[in-house]
Amino acid sequence: PDGVVREDHFIITVASEIMAILCLSTSLMDLKERLGKILIGYTNEEKPIFVKDLKGQGKKGDIKNVKDGYGMNFLIKNGYAVIANEGNVKHQETLNLKKQLEENEKINEAKKLKNLIEKQTLKFYVKTGTADKVFGTISSKQIAAELKNKNINIDKKLIDKDMNINCLGTHIVKINLHKSVVAELRVELKKES
Repeated sequence: PDGVVREDHFIITVASEIMAILCLSTSLMDLKERLGKILIGYTNEEKPIFVKDLKGQGKKGDIKNVKDGYGMNFLIKNGYAVIANEGNVKHQETLNLKKQLEENEKINEAKKLKNLIEKQTLKFYVKTGTADKVFGTISSKQIAAELKNKNINIDKKLIDKDMNINCLGTHIVKINLHKSVVAELRVELKKES
């Protein structure tokens, strides 16, 4: 009765959760992962940031409005999202910027490769029958091998599958270097002498 009244209090729920995590952890890595998933608190205005893709709900990096119960009890609890507080939003913006820079670098590399490919004309000498009909076709594997001979390494899967090179003359073959960069390679079929 004569003592000083304390104005703050001890929140047992967070301490209890940390103690439970300490007891359940199987290794230091497991402890760090479990501690990284707990949530101490948030305001009702904050939205979750998806840290993993969740089919039909959101992709990694999305910030979405969801019902409080769903956000707290499923998304955050299961590690699909974190609260969109100032620190997490800045962190996600940094990750998005890094991802965009990496994507731009891939596009620039694809454009350089496109310029190199489009300067080439591959020549194939083929056997023909009557009326200069070519026996067989030129495959993507043959094109990739010929490009490799010119020090241009291309996965044959990037070469357009719908190409039909089975007659003499010059053909244009599309090579999908990136979703936004497509090279056009000239392939010439000549009669074998």
